Amino acid sequence: MEKHISVVAALRIGFGALSILTAFVVFTLFLGIGMITNDSTAFGILALIGGLSSLVLLLLGLPNILGGIGLIGHKSWARYLVLVLCVIDLMNVPVGTLAGAYGLYVLVQDETVTLFQRDQTTVTPDLSS
Repeated sequence: MEKHISVVAALRIGFGALSILTAFVVFTLFLGIGMITNDSTAFGILALIGGLSSLVLLLLGLPNILGGIGLIGHKSWARYLVLVLCVIDLMNVPVGTLAGAYGLYVLVQDETVTLFQRDQTTVTPDLSS
């Protein structure tokens, strides 16, 4: 199951990076089109639309990257975060649906749940003494 968790983590990080890259492209594209129009009203509207669209893409991309990194470290919070992100991905037909379904399948398996619980109950040595 380790290999499947690594694949889900890589998918999350990849989707997050793609979302952040898209945010920068959308923002640059909208600002560029606004500048080409030579109309201050059009520039303002396009800058607002580009900025809001980019903000949404960034807000969707960052949790994907954080969740993917957390999955690599077997953090229990990351498993829950990625479960939520996978449910959201089910609406992104067809690639998101496949990735979301695969992520849900991997993360709800008994072996995966046990793995994440085991890693959280491991006692770390006290180095302060």
